[in-house]
Amino acid sequence: MEGLARAWLDGLSTDQARVALQPFDRRRDWHFVPRARPGLALGAMDAGQQAACWRLVDSVLSDTGRAKARAVPSLEKVLGELQRRPDFRDPLNYALALFGEPRVDEPWAWRFEGHHLSLTATRVPGQGTSVTPAFFGANPAVVPEHHHARGREDMALERTLAFELLGSLEGEAFARCLIAAEAPRDILTGPGAERRLVQVEGVAFAELSVGQQALGWRLVEAFLRHLEEQSRVAHLAQITEAGLARLHFAWAGDTRLGHPHYFRLHGPVTVIEYDNVQNGANHVHTVWHEPADIFGDDRLARHHRAAH
Repeated sequence: MEGLARAWLDGLSTDQARVALQPFDRRRDWHFVPRARPGLALGAMDAGQQAACWRLVDSVLSDTGRAKARAVPSLEKVLGELQRRPDFRDPLNYALALFGEPRVDEPWAWRFEGHHLSLTATRVPGQGTSVTPAFFGANPAVVPEHHHARGREDMALERTLAFELLGSLEGEAFARCLIAAEAPRDILTGPGAERRLVQVEGVAFAELSVGQQALGWRLVEAFLRHLEEQSRVAHLAQITEAGLARLHFAWAGDTRLGHPHYFRLHGPVTVIEYDNVQNGANHVHTVWHEPADIFGDDRLARHHRAAH
């Protein structure tokens, strides 16, 4: 990863590199709305620089994740066409920033970010790479009939599995799953509130049947399928080792498709949120956190204990 980051950085002009290279502590300044953000935008890069940028981003992603990361900017183009605001909804307004010099002997990080996409990777010597928070969004969640991309739904799997799991619940399990009659306006663990959710809510996997647990596990996997295989396997193993029975599935809002709803999966080592409320419940925000290791905090603590 250091080599890929250095290759991209070395291919930039002096002015571009000044924009791309940021202080390490600024890596926490993330967001998923259209805004001015640290880093060098794709639109400010030539074709070779863009290719080098994507090689770095792809280094933490699976084939599915690579397709998903490219789908978000392409959907931004669709949104611009639907809103008749193509200049504002710019698929090249996604920026790569390096936080600290890419070196093997010092912590550093990178983030690739734009509207509805934020991927952060923090490298820590001797401790590997943290890849949370990871945010993906979709607006529209389902492209309307009057557009040539009608029916496109980039997060269909997550939606399908969640409604299938919800629909399988009965009685006390269903009642415990429902935590609020109204869905929150947005995800709760957004920028600056990454560790907001401390108390688990909803129905525990321990209360589910074997088939329901399997379905819930498929839902977890659906949110982590963007990760390259080694990271994905490691994170899924951490969730299992922490106790699959302790994972909770919670739902807020309407239980009918097409109406505002929210759900989350929350356990000792993971928080996954999905919110579909805005634009008539056709605007999805999702995020995955590893609470102890957001922005590499746990890895950095272990590094400092071992190396300092």
